[in-house]
Amino acid sequence: MNKLYKQYPAFRKDSLQVSEIHKIYFEESGNPKGKPVILFHGGPGSKSKPRHRRIFNPKKWRVIMFDQRGCGKSKPFGEIHDNTTWDLLEDTEKLRKHLKINKWAVYGASWGSTLAIAYAEKYPKVVSNLIVSSIWLCRKKDVDWLFNGECLRRMFPDLWEWRTSALKKVGLSSGYNSKILFNILKNGTEKEKKLVSAIFENWEGQFYKVKQSIKLIKAEDSRIKDIESNKVLMHYVVNNCFFKDNQLVKEAKKLPKVPTVIIQGRYDVVCPLDNAWDLKNAVLHSKLEIIPGVGHHSSERGTINKLIEYTDRYSN
Repeated sequence: MNKLYKQYPAFRKDSLQVSEIHKIYFEESGNPKGKPVILFHGGPGSKSKPRHRRIFNPKKWRVIMFDQRGCGKSKPFGEIHDNTTWDLLEDTEKLRKHLKINKWAVYGASWGSTLAIAYAEKYPKVVSNLIVSSIWLCRKKDVDWLFNGECLRRMFPDLWEWRTSALKKVGLSSGYNSKILFNILKNGTEKEKKLVSAIFENWEGQFYKVKQSIKLIKAEDSRIKDIESNKVLMHYVVNNCFFKDNQLVKEAKKLPKVPTVIIQGRYDVVCPLDNAWDLKNAVLHSKLEIIPGVGHHSSERGTINKLIEYTDRYSN
């Protein structure tokens, strides 16, 4: 059984101005002379976290993480202007050049896997390894599965009933209109914003782990940072994450012929297995590892074991 490496601090914390309005926060940790790896955090709208680097041996890896535009410690927080997938990829390339790195390994989980794949497709010559898990391809059927709930509601009818009731309070008597919810997060009253934020937390936030207990938050307990994070999330959702449908698979031929592993929990209901399966079939040189008994979250034991197995293998 592989254990997470003990928490280790960043040896550098800094920011990089990437546009007139956006400044991204980044950290470096591990071995300054080790093999560099860039970590893409999940979301959209989330942030990098210290635990993310614990799958990398700090003696062998130089680990770089950054908060995407509008996220975490990047400034301005919650900003959606000039904030697209392609901006994030350009930011990553600016960071690589700023750090004077020629090639680096690329890692991402969930939305992070989306960005990792897209980055490797756009900049294949700077990628030494590709490690992705909990694959999210941002296809229409993937968005419909999670956000529109037509399939997932059959697995969680209790949460679907709660969400349907909550949606009625913001004027949505049936269905799920992402644009209306996004507009509320931007322009609604404080009460409406808190309710919509709670709708997200109490639906999408309940499916990460196989053994996860259902814990609903009250709308009045929604925090400003959660509202802003969900606003960034919905900014991407209503714009199809700025992809054409199935774009990542169609352009998979652009990926570099480097050691590539796809790690996927068999019972991931956030990003179902067909995401990883279709990616594997499009990337013939990749290895697909299907982990039994785990879901979406990268902190589940089976996923941790496999991630550490491959980060150790690719560390030289």
